[in-house]
Amino acid sequence: TTRSELMRIEGEGNVGIGTATPDSKLHIEDATTALITLQTSGTGSGGISWTDTSGSELGYFKQSSNTGDITLANSSAGVLTTWDYSTGNVGIGTTNPGKKLDINGEARVNSILTLNRSSAASLKFSRGSDFYLGIDNSGNLNFLNDAASSLGVWQNTGNVGIGTTNP
Repeated sequence: TTRSELMRIEGEGNVGIGTATPDSKLHIEDATTALITLQTSGTGSGGISWTDTSGSELGYFKQSSNTGDITLANSSAGVLTTWDYSTGNVGIGTTNPGKKLDINGEARVNSILTLNRSSAASLKFSRGSDFYLGIDNSGNLNFLNDAASSLGVWQNTGNVGIGTTNP
């Protein structure tokens, strides 16, 4: 029988699976899918943890056995990102994302933020009372209060109305 190398451990401690030239402590190469499986034999969580030389955890990427949620965190800032398995919601800076994207803190868009819906789309500003800036089905820019009453409109024709919906 012909023998072929399946794994290599080099003198400096690099381990290669599917490669004869590992570039790091663990280097996995596959022609179709390079996948690592972490499986618990009970009800524990699975993940990857980063520690310093004293064994103190610096950060982790873990999956909760109870909920299936996936969390990325570090020791100084706490939870950075959470993916809620049951809802598909993603949270940045929160452990309990309530929307498809829930950001706790400041966010920056370095180009264009696009709101795309087949019907009206809006931005909600909330601090005690809610205010909305939205585009209706006619392409008019509307300013609305908490009760969805119009505070003003900027029509796609260029007309602007304050306190009226038909300037």
